[in-house]
Amino acid sequence: MPDDIVTPSGLRLRVEDVEYQRPNGAPLLARLYRPEGPGPFAGIVDVHGGAWNRGDRFTNAARMEMICETGVVALSLDFRMPPVASYPVSVQDINFGIRWFKARCAAWGVDPRRVGGFGASSGGHQIYLSAMRPNDPRYIAIKAPGLEKVDARLHYVIGCWPVI
Repeated sequence: MPDDIVTPSGLRLRVEDVEYQRPNGAPLLARLYRPEGPGPFAGIVDVHGGAWNRGDRFTNAARMEMICETGVVALSLDFRMPPVASYPVSVQDINFGIRWFKARCAAWGVDPRRVGGFGASSGGHQIYLSAMRPNDPRYIAIKAPGLEKVDARLHYVIGCWPVI
């Protein structure tokens, strides 16, 4: 169920958790932040930090609200991490999340030519891995109907304290 947040500047944001994949029957969620209005908006996929083994889609919530306030639709991903899964699974989830987001751009008023990535700390490392190698066979391993022709290329990447 979506929530409306009113930012300090008075802009209304729609915030909701969405399931973007279900590996082994366990849902992986993402938090979607949408500014009020029809768009077209830029889009950004957020990859949280946490030393590659902790953190979640709420880690960068304040940053995503500020970015969304500027007219950007943001998607903050949960992804599998150690000890549940090791490399390259987290980057596979991130690559899939980017493709999943891009496939839904029209529904959310996002211009698919303006989708980028954001990552902090270890999340910066992982978003750069995905951005530099969007078609790497190790990273595109997760398939889904409707995503066959959607790639994970990003038009920009913002890295905050990336481990690179």
